[in-house]
Amino acid sequence: AREVTGMWKPSVFVVAAAVIAGALGVRSQSDPVCADFNHPGIDYADPNISVLSFTDNSTAKAGCCNACTSNPNCTIAMFRPHDHPILCILKSSAKRPVPGHTVVALARGPPPPPPPPPFRFANVYGTHMVLAAAPKQAIVWGFCNSDTETVTVTFGGQRLKAEVGYRAVGVATWSVTLPATPAGFTPHTITAASSNGATAVIEDVLFGSVFVASGQSNMAYGLNGTNGHGIVHPPVNNSAAEIAAMKNYPNIRLYRAGEAKLDHAAFELTPATPPGDNPPVIGWSPACTPDLCRSDFSAMAWFFVRDVYDALKARGMERPIGIVGTYVGGTADELWSSLDALSECLDPSQPMPSGYSGLWNGMVVPLLNMTVEGFIWMQGEADAGHPGGQFDGYNCTLPAMIRDWRAQWHAGTRGLTDPNIPFGVAQLNSIGNGTVYDNPTDPTGGDPLSPAFGYAGLRWAETQTALSVPKTFLAVILDTPDRPTPQPINGKPNGDPGFNVHSPFKQPAGARLARAGLPLIFNLSVDVTTPMFSPPVTTANGYTLKVADGNVQVRSTVGFELMVGEGANAKWVSSPIVAHDSGSVTVGLVDGHPTKIRYLWYSNPCGEGQYGCAVYVTVTPLGTMSGEHDFLPVAPFFADL
Repeated sequence: AREVTGMWKPSVFVVAAAVIAGALGVRSQSDPVCADFNHPGIDYADPNISVLSFTDNSTAKAGCCNACTSNPNCTIAMFRPHDHPILCILKSSAKRPVPGHTVVALARGPPPPPPPPPFRFANVYGTHMVLAAAPKQAIVWGFCNSDTETVTVTFGGQRLKAEVGYRAVGVATWSVTLPATPAGFTPHTITAASSNGATAVIEDVLFGSVFVASGQSNMAYGLNGTNGHGIVHPPVNNSAAEIAAMKNYPNIRLYRAGEAKLDHAAFELTPATPPGDNPPVIGWSPACTPDLCRSDFSAMAWFFVRDVYDALKARGMERPIGIVGTYVGGTADELWSSLDALSECLDPSQPMPSGYSGLWNGMVVPLLNMTVEGFIWMQGEADAGHPGGQFDGYNCTLPAMIRDWRAQWHAGTRGLTDPNIPFGVAQLNSIGNGTVYDNPTDPTGGDPLSPAFGYAGLRWAETQTALSVPKTFLAVILDTPDRPTPQPINGKPNGDPGFNVHSPFKQPAGARLARAGLPLIFNLSVDVTTPMFSPPVTTANGYTLKVADGNVQVRSTVGFELMVGEGANAKWVSSPIVAHDSGSVTVGLVDGHPTKIRYLWYSNPCGEGQYGCAVYVTVTPLGTMSGEHDFLPVAPFFADL
């Protein structure tokens, strides 16, 4: 009814055909007999099928009910007797209840309750999985038939009594917190047994570190070029060797979630979809099964956990690692955020847009009872049009989402997940052809969060989030752009023209996330994580910017710009690097009176090749993994002068 224009009246009635069944996605098989159900204060914002009008008040309500029950697509109808003429708005679903007016639902009658799920573990648990190791504790849970059952979990020679209760009407579950178990490669068996005789078993369970990888298409980009539904990208750089090498990591375990955008919180994850070249692997598996290696899994996430694994092994801290990939291409962060998080950033005078929180409900909530070690996130392309602003700016929604995920995981695991669990962000990569630094005007007057310069504002929102939200780490990857791929891709004879947002160079992204995360997650000493410039100091020769990590390399003198002029006359004048030493660079003076300075402020500021930015810092590689180099780019930068 919300799609009908005009003023809402103080009294609104609802007519429904099998409203309760429709809300569950099923229709009653009984005859269309209407009955009254009171739902005071609830309205439905679902899309309209059609809008009917009546002039005879004595027959309008029955007519509205008949119109809905005779329409096979109608689930519920909003009946508005105080309008002239009287309106009846038919809807196909009643899944978006919102605070509203008095509602009376006329239904065919409630359907029979759904059959109870079989006694089992929730599907986020399974054979071959990894659970959080000591000092953390892991929670496991599953389904049973009623809260009158007694459920006992056997683990490591101990018999643990599970808590049993209802998560929703008709949905009984059990849960237990396992004792702290040291990390190791000895496989464990966990058995749950009900007092009614049913049992459920998961085997080959390892204890170590568990991560969650999320975001949109660049996180969904598999080693084989899949987006989770089909092969749509080139495979990652040197893909054959990378995929074959996965067999060397049997103690890294993977779980890819299926896509689920829901208007209600789900209990479990949706099974994974076919990735385009092989049947999907449902649930947990080693990096390679006897039949195939998991080339369908997120390449960035794989290279992150692989590099973490090798870095720990080199330091005598080798342990199993599990990672859950929950990601969907083309999605904004508002879909991954809870309503609580969004309430911090959206305009309170406007209704919540349809679909917001949908992926949170379907692909994050089912994980909240799992104790984890950290998150990695690659997203932002879908939000690049609003890095800042009064409402819905990424500079608000991203930090709000991070804080909320941490709080929700802490609560969902009963305090077993760190309330400041490390959260890693892969900054947006480059897109398009290389930038020409041609002294552009700036209609925003130098707003660093403006979308006027492509991805630059969104990257700055990511940088500011990493600097302002504790235990958030950042990987700068804009020097690894896409390239043309002439080879055919899944039926596309001309391959990929290149320079789009989907780069096949995922190894450096995973390596840089691992480098930045290791100190926060495992308290490991790393010489350089994410180099950044300090605020500039004005000298006789120009503007000097220090890099705290030192060992500066200058590969190009072009990349800095200074703002001169005001208002409509303001422009960014390219200014070269005129000097540098091991710990700083100096940017030359320009005519006028510059008021701001920026570095790498375009969608593709470093050119079309790899590793072409102006300023790098020398680092010690973590090892010999394929994404490791002895340099890191200095992050994009903005400051007032």
